[in-house]
Amino acid sequence: MNPQDATIRLLNAGWTQAQLAQKAGCSQSTIHRIKTGRQPRGASYAVCAALLVLASSLGTEPVGAAYAPRDMAP
Repeated sequence: MNPQDATIRLLNAGWTQAQLAQKAGCSQSTIHRIKTGRQPRGASYAVCAALLVLASSLGTEPVGAAYAPRDMAP
Protein backbone atom coordinates (compact mmCIF):
# COMPACT_ATOMS: atom_id res chain seq x y z
CA MET A 1 0.00 0.00 0.00
CA ASN A 2 1.25 3.49 -0.78
CA PRO A 3 0.13 6.87 0.65
CA GLN A 4 -2.33 7.43 -2.21
CA ASP A 5 -3.97 4.02 -1.65
CA ALA A 6 -4.10 4.67 2.10
CA THR A 7 -5.75 8.04 1.59
CA ILE A 8 -8.37 6.61 -0.76
CA ARG A 9 -9.13 3.78 1.66
CA LEU A 10 -9.56 6.20 4.54
CA LEU A 11 -11.82 8.51 2.54
CA ASN A 12 -13.94 5.56 1.47
CA ALA A 13 -14.16 4.48 5.12
CA GLY A 14 -15.81 7.80 5.99
CA TRP A 15 -12.93 10.09 6.94
CA THR A 16 -12.89 13.60 5.48
CA GLN A 17 -9.81 15.21 3.99
CA ALA A 18 -9.83 17.69 6.87
CA GLN A 19 -9.88 14.89 9.46
CA LEU A 20 -7.03 13.09 7.73
CA ALA A 21 -5.02 16.29 7.55
CA GLN A 22 -5.47 16.89 11.26
CA LYS A 23 -4.46 13.31 12.16
CA ALA A 24 -1.50 13.32 9.75
CA GLY A 25 -0.30 16.79 10.70
CA CYS A 26 -0.59 18.44 7.31
CA SER A 27 -2.97 20.63 5.31
CA GLN A 28 -6.16 19.49 3.62
CA SER A 29 -4.63 20.47 0.28
CA THR A 30 -1.73 18.08 0.91
CA ILE A 31 -4.22 15.25 1.50
CA HIS A 32 -6.00 16.19 -1.75
CA ARG A 33 -2.74 16.14 -3.70
CA ILE A 34 -1.77 12.77 -2.25
CA LYS A 35 -5.24 11.39 -3.08
CA THR A 36 -5.00 12.54 -6.69
CA GLY A 37 -1.50 11.16 -7.17
CA ARG A 38 0.25 14.51 -7.12
CA GLN A 39 2.06 13.94 -3.86
CA PRO A 40 3.85 17.18 -3.06
CA ARG A 41 7.59 17.16 -2.50
CA GLY A 42 6.91 18.74 0.86
CA ALA A 43 4.84 15.77 2.07
CA SER A 44 7.05 14.43 4.79
CA TYR A 45 7.75 10.84 5.60
CA ALA A 46 5.81 11.36 8.85
CA VAL A 47 2.66 12.44 6.97
CA CYS A 48 2.83 9.47 4.61
CA ALA A 49 3.57 7.07 7.48
CA ALA A 50 0.61 8.42 9.48
CA LEU A 51 -1.74 7.78 6.55
CA LEU A 52 -0.42 4.24 6.13
CA VAL A 53 -0.82 3.49 9.85
CA LEU A 54 -4.36 4.87 9.94
CA ALA A 55 -5.38 2.85 6.88
CA SER A 56 -3.85 -0.38 8.11
CA SER A 57 -5.57 0.03 11.48
CA LEU A 58 -8.93 -0.04 9.67
CA GLY A 59 -8.32 -3.36 8.01
CA THR A 60 -9.77 -1.95 4.81
CA GLU A 61 -10.18 -3.92 1.63
CA PRO A 62 -7.69 -3.57 -1.23
CA VAL A 63 -8.12 -0.65 -3.61
CA GLY A 64 -10.44 -1.64 -6.43
CA ALA A 65 -12.64 -3.80 -4.21
CA ALA A 66 -16.13 -2.72 -3.25
CA TYR A 67 -15.97 -0.46 -0.25
CA ALA A 68 -18.39 -0.52 2.62
CA PRO A 69 -18.46 1.93 5.52
CA ARG A 70 -16.70 0.57 8.56
CA ASP A 71 -17.98 0.60 12.11
CA MET A 72 -14.93 2.59 13.18
CA ALA A 73 -15.84 6.27 13.25
CA PRO A 74 -13.16 8.72 12.12
